[in-house]
Formats: sequence, structure tokens, C-alpha cells
Amino acid sequence: MFGEETPCLSPTGQAMVKELGD
Repeated sequence: MFGEETPCLSPTGQAMVKELGD
């Protein structure tokens, strides 16, 4: 998802992306 556009996401943000299904 948006994780690819923002690789500098904070640990919390990365966890959200994983929970959303990437």
C-alpha cells in the first residue's frame, strides 16, 4: 500500500501498513 511510497515510515506506521494488508 502506501508503505512503498514512504519507506521512511515510523515503526508505528509500518505496523499499520502490515495490519492493513500492505
